[in-house]
Amino acid sequence: MPSLVLDASILVDALRPMAQGSAVIRGRLKEVDSWFAPHTIDVECMSAWRALRMRGEIDDRTLRRALDGLETWPIERLASTPLIARIHELSPTITPYDGAYVAIAEALNLPLLTRDARLTRASGPRCQFELI
Repeated sequence: MPSLVLDASILVDALRPMAQGSAVIRGRLKEVDSWFAPHTIDVECMSAWRALRMRGEIDDRTLRRALDGLETWPIERLASTPLIARIHELSPTITPYDGAYVAIAEALNLPLLTRDARLTRASGPRCQFELI
């Protein structure tokens, strides 16, 4: 049963049908049976959609549909507390938010699916990345 760790950049665009690359993301997600992320993914997605709404890049209906999708997405949200030491070790090169995704991917020995090319080039992470 294939699994992936997803970062917020993936869900933000997967749940926004008009986003560039969203069809590719949704296709990749259909190939996977289970998804994992830190519990902060919900707030990170909401923050990104709020910014898009404030800039007029999405309307209220699109925002509501994305929020509905987030509520029902069957992703397993994990606590980052047990990974604080590893997240801190990564902090010289990546943010603690990104560090939580990386630490979960490392702990579960799963690839991290992201749209963040900068993250995939950072020194320190020991997980495999899939960049879309």
